[in-house]
Amino acid sequence: MLLIVSSFCSGDVFDNGRQKYEQILSLSSSSTTSTCWQKVLIMLQKYCSIDELDKYQSTIAYQFTLCHLSTMNDDLSNILCLQNNIELCVENLHQHMNAFIAYTEFYPFVQSVCYVLRQKSYQSELTSRLTIFLNNSQETITKLISSIHLQHQLTDRIKYQQYIQETIVNNAIKLKQLARTNMDKTQDILNNVIEAARHEYNLLQQICALSQTIQTVVRITCTYSFWFYALSMFTIYIMTIPKRTNRARSFLFCGMFIYVLIERYYQMSSIINSYQWRSISWTCCLLILIHFAYKYQSRKEIHNEQLCRLNDNLIQTEATFHRVSRELKRARSKSRSRSRSIRLRQRENKNISSLIQHKTQFIDHTENKENIQQDNLIDDEDDQSFLNHTNKRHFSLLVPRSSKSTRILLASKQINTNI
Repeated sequence: MLLIVSSFCSGDVFDNGRQKYEQILSLSSSSTTSTCWQKVLIMLQKYCSIDELDKYQSTIAYQFTLCHLSTMNDDLSNILCLQNNIELCVENLHQHMNAFIAYTEFYPFVQSVCYVLRQKSYQSELTSRLTIFLNNSQETITKLISSIHLQHQLTDRIKYQQYIQETIVNNAIKLKQLARTNMDKTQDILNNVIEAARHEYNLLQQICALSQTIQTVVRITCTYSFWFYALSMFTIYIMTIPKRTNRARSFLFCGMFIYVLIERYYQMSSIINSYQWRSISWTCCLLILIHFAYKYQSRKEIHNEQLCRLNDNLIQTEATFHRVSRELKRARSKSRSRSRSIRLRQRENKNISSLIQHKTQFIDHTENKENIQQDNLIDDEDDQSFLNHTNKRHFSLLVPRSSKSTRILLASKQINTNI
């Protein structure tokens, strides 16, 4: 009974709301106060949800009242409210009886109109979903029809395969009959096969004769030999990285290459003890490395030896220079004593005849001039400048142009001697 009553009540509410909504639509489109009614419609569409209707129901009813009174050409100056608080605006409606009655009538109509709007939105959503459902159902129907067609095609292909299998069975029966008829021919074929097998046996004997050479090729390509050679080269490279054994790298590489050739050559003809051969080769490599490491001399040591030899040569040249300088001093003293003896002789021979005296004076004058020049040169010559000149000439003869470090050392030695 409650459901029946609620259904009737909901039907009345829906009818009243629909009538009121249609009146509002007609008033918003035709009356002079259409802007007011359009504002009411906007508020209804905006706040008619179930959550917001309780908050804005009085506001919408108040707007209904104003629009109704404006259509009735009543004076709204007493009831207009510019405040945001709707409760104060509703209290002002008590001053005007018609406005308050209209408010009380419109207040329940707001729910009915909102109910109509919600029903319309629900109906539109339902229609959209129904259309989607119909479209999906149509697609499923088309897919079902296509699946039925595929099933028909599958049955046709199964029938075709059965026909093919029957033909295969018939052909097998025919082949069996042909096999029975060809048994005699197969016997002849077997005889021919036996003869061919004999020929193959002969060929196999020839192949066995050549198996020794094939074995050698297999040994060449064996992995252990390859890895031994590779590791040998790698260890030679690692052991010849230091400066002491760096010069032995080319010798060891050439020796290993020659060893590989010799080993391959002997393995082609006979079987050899590879372990013994390889141990011998490695001992030779180690001996070569030890020899080069023992005989190694760095460039620094070679340059030091050359510098030592040059230092010894310099010491010898200094000794010879001092000996030559002493001899030069002795020669200079002898020349001075000679000039003195010549002067004494000139003084003793003054009493000779005038002609002879004139000639002798002229000769003595020239000799004295030469001796004086020589004495002046010898006296004026500085011993240290002569020493520097001889040192420079000796250094230029000893020092090669290519050894830059040696030239620098000798130049420093020359500067020290000058100091």
